[in-house]
Amino acid sequence: MTRSRPPVPRPIVALMLGLALSGVAQAGVFRCKTPTGATVFQDSECQPGSETGQKPRSEAGEAVDKTQPLEKRFKNPGDKPRLEAAMKIIGLQIALKATIEHCQKHAPTHAAELQGQFDTWRNQHAIAIQTSDQLVEKYTAMAERVTAYTEVGDLMQRALSIQNSMDPARSAANCQAAPSKLQSFLSNRFANVYATVEKAR
Repeated sequence: MTRSRPPVPRPIVALMLGLALSGVAQAGVFRCKTPTGATVFQDSECQPGSETGQKPRSEAGEAVDKTQPLEKRFKNPGDKPRLEAAMKIIGLQIALKATIEHCQKHAPTHAAELQGQFDTWRNQHAIAIQTSDQLVEKYTAMAERVTAYTEVGDLMQRALSIQNSMDPARSAANCQAAPSKLQSFLSNRFANVYATVEKAR
């Protein structure tokens, strides 16, 4: 008799789902200036007068009927590839936060390094992240987002080997190796999505 394999633990995807459903991790990144003149990136809006850098254009437009099939929601056909890219960007943002949260429990030192990589990524792609947030909110329902985000989370888990074991020692070793693997992942995966999202309508 063939024994079925137990399911592979997916800690990052599990954390992602919690973050996505709470709405916490989908908030856009805001580039703000402190009273001393330093530039910081945060999840909440800047205080009046402290904004800095380019702002994304508004994607509001006409209200979208989310009860229609996704294919019929686009007034502009060019928004379909932009939305597909946006879902990957926001999924990547949530996956990064979930990875950091997981590693904070098992290898805090290396979680700090991952946090630094995440901050650098947000710095480089702040406008694309904010624009993605607007597109996802405009066109999709939560169930559709979760499906897309889970796909990104699975890719990241495999790339970083985070899903291999829930054993504390193994998890710590995986988190120790994660920063170098994450650098390669961010450089080689979804390289074109940022330009696609920012493409003029």
